[in-house]
Amino acid sequence: MLEVCSLSFLNYPIKGINGIVAVPEDEITPETKDALTVAITTGGETKQVTVLGAKGMASFSEKVQIGGLDFTLGYGSKVYELPFSVKLNDFIAQKYPGTEKGYASFMSKVTVEDTRPFDYDIFMNHVLDHGGYRFFQSSFHPDEKGTVLSVSHDFWGTWITYIGYFLLYIGLMGILFFGNTRFKDLARSIEKVKAKKALLSLMFLLGSINFSLAQGADDVSQDTHAHSSAAQSDIQVALEKPLC
Repeated sequence: MLEVCSLSFLNYPIKGINGIVAVPEDEITPETKDALTVAITTGGETKQVTVLGAKGMASFSEKVQIGGLDFTLGYGSKVYELPFSVKLNDFIAQKYPGTEKGYASFMSKVTVEDTRPFDYDIFMNHVLDHGGYRFFQSSFHPDEKGTVLSVSHDFWGTWITYIGYFLLYIGLMGILFFGNTRFKDLARSIEKVKAKKALLSLMFLLGSINFSLAQGADDVSQDTHAHSSAAQSDIQVALEKPLC
């Protein structure tokens, strides 16, 4: 069986625009970049340059010559040069059983390359402190082949925070053990209540003992009176009996 295929060629070019296209809102992902278009004017010459970038990314345009000058534009997060380097050796993501997107934990195994290199694991609540910088596990790439670390560097702010915590601790200790404070008043009130309860308990105990003793004394006196009455009756009977 033979099939005949026909091909047709267009003799005119298809018109189109080669440039930046807006991404539909339902297709935007964390990896989607923003586009920044600027117009540069110098030496009587104007030229538009478009740069792609986003938060957490650093993107630079190609070198552009305008009016005899060379320009390179960058858009995105500011780039800082660290006095050391951090190398990612492995990224481990653990998911909840039976789920595809529910992550129980994720960890970055890195090597800090400095004067004395060392290995370190960065994960939740396990921060890397080195050279005045702190590295936190923030997120990771959707393909689980890359990691995203948050970095903070605030030498004086860190020490001021620690000093503030220390002063707060000293103040709490002073409130609890020294001075005429609300806590001291509450402690004295509690001691007074305890003393009153102890006194009432003692009075109740003494009253119970006195009541028991009085009850026992009444029972003894009643028994003694009964025995005395019986003895007198025997004597009277003996006296009234005629002599043989």
